[in-house]
Parts: sequence; structure tokens; C-alpha cells
Amino acid sequence: MPVKTIKFLGRVKIAARDIHLTVNRTAEPHVVKVKVDFSSYQLPPASRVFLDLKQMDTVRCNLGTVGTHVYEATFDITKIPENTTYEIVVVDHESARKIADGQARIQNSPADPQGGSSSPLLPVDGTVGLDGVIWRIDYDATGQEGATDAPVLRIDVEACQGSPTGFISKPELATLILPAAMAIILNKIILIDEHPYEPSSARWQNGWIRFASGIMKATPPDPKDQEEVSQWIEDACAKFANSKSMLTEFIKSQSV
Repeated sequence: MPVKTIKFLGRVKIAARDIHLTVNRTAEPHVVKVKVDFSSYQLPPASRVFLDLKQMDTVRCNLGTVGTHVYEATFDITKIPENTTYEIVVVDHESARKIADGQARIQNSPADPQGGSSSPLLPVDGTVGLDGVIWRIDYDATGQEGATDAPVLRIDVEACQGSPTGFISKPELATLILPAAMAIILNKIILIDEHPYEPSSARWQNGWIRFASGIMKATPPDPKDQEEVSQWIEDACAKFANSKSMLTEFIKSQSV
């Protein structure tokens, strides 16, 4: 399909289908995730790309340049009203003239299909220092059915610079952290605590087993067979990483 140009402005119109934007307000911080596919547009690679959040005022988020905007970007929108419109703006790097724009269709992030609730399986927190450790899994988050011991991915406040979701959205970090975090949590649930799987329960332990079972297309083996369970967990984490093309994205991030 040809690229549409607004002739009287000389501006390229970015199609909504090429703007992948998801809003998640199910837990704090509220976030918007955005990725623009520029492959069918002949825009100067050095042109600046922004996400404009428009309501009474406009909040502008920097997405880098056309040439470097390769990965999904995440921004905290906790203080942004819900009736906000989202627009991609491309600005010429020399004249600062707007040369392309397009309004995004908002996709609300669905409730966790594995956990059966609007609570994320692994919330992220970046409000405290971790005494030299970059990240760790703590078990002090609130969860379904009154739980107060749900897991949370805690990232050192200085390491994430106040944006834990932005930190973990970077491919080179997500690749190294998320599969390892998943293995830690599954080992605790199945091997250490020997939590009995209850498919109809919304408790966080069952949500994690449900999630991993969906990846493996099978429930975990009997906890008494620790070697078999360990292999099942290792395979589930590997399949999770492969489903997100984590190794490929990591290699790309190192070559940019």
C-alpha cells in the first residue's frame, strides 16, 4: 500500500497500523508501550521521533530517531489522564519541521490471561536501594485472594533511575533478567514450597504454574521427582525466552 502524503503540508501520514501502542493501567505505575514500524516510509534516518500525549496540554516523549527506533519504548503515564490521545510526530533533524505524523489506536493491555485477574504476574518496583545488587525477587507484594507474599521484581533505584519498567523493557536487560526471575519463582513454588496446583484458584502461585503450563502444554511433574521438575522449569524458561526472541533481540541491541 502506498504511503499517503498530505500534499498541502508536504507531510507524510503514518498509518495507524504501523503504530503499535498499548496502554496498561491495571497496576502502578501506569505505562504506555509504543513501537513504530518505519520500514515502508522513506524518512531521513536522523529525523527525531516523538510520542505526543495530548489533552489540555501536550506531553512529549522522546523515541530517538527513525534510524535508531528499533525496540518498543515504555513511558510512565500514571499522572496522565485516561482521555488522552497519542500521536507519533517525526521532526526533521535540521529544520525542526514536522515531516510526518500519525495518531495511534489505543490498545488496552488485557488482564493476565494466565493468572485470571488484572494483577500482573510479576510487578516491577524501583523505589529502594539494593546494597550493590542490581535486581532481586522479593515476596512482599499483594496478590489475589488476600495474598501478601506475591513476588515482585525489585530493581535498584539508582540502576533504574526512577523508571523500573523502562529499565526492564531494554532487550539487553530483559533477556538476562526475566527468564532467570521466572526460574527462581517456579523453583520456589514447586520445589521449595511444594505448592499444590489448583487450576480454579486465582492465587499467585497457581497463576505462575498456569502460565508455565501454558508454555509447556503440560502441568509440571510430581514435585517428588526433583530432577524432572527442574528440567521442566528449565524448559519452560527457555521456551518463554524463545517466544519473545530474546536472544535475537539481545544480539541486535549489542550491534546498535
